[in-house]
Amino acid sequence: MSPRRISFGALLAAALTAVVDVLYLLLISGQEDSAATDGRVLFVAGCLAGAAVFAAIGAMIPDGALRVVLLAAAGCTLVAWTFLGMFSIGILLLIPTILVVRAAVQAADAMTGEFSYGVAAAAGFAALAFVAIGVANT
Repeated sequence: MSPRRISFGALLAAALTAVVDVLYLLLISGQEDSAATDGRVLFVAGCLAGAAVFAAIGAMIPDGALRVVLLAAAGCTLVAWTFLGMFSIGILLLIPTILVVRAAVQAADAMTGEFSYGVAAAAGFAALAFVAIGVANT
């Protein structure tokens, strides 16, 4: 078992992402033409909340494949929403995105074996596919 090493960058990213998520919901609920219960709004809010939870858990668990998967999935989810929301909430997600991606790279570096970046890539692609399918269907 690898030693437990807390990633404070990923923890900060999780907190910042949660704050952006709440701000997003407050912003949407304050608009007259949009409802906070709209499918797309709930999907975006859920993705951001999931990324925050993945980043927080990934920051706390010992080095290994699960840590890489959680941080890579959180990072790629935030990359997608930073790009898709660049004219609204995306700019607020830029710092958490950088922090989580950096933590994912560090976790992959800390993992022994040749497949660490393959694990990160698979988790990242899965997260991107989830966002793409969700956006297409909401």
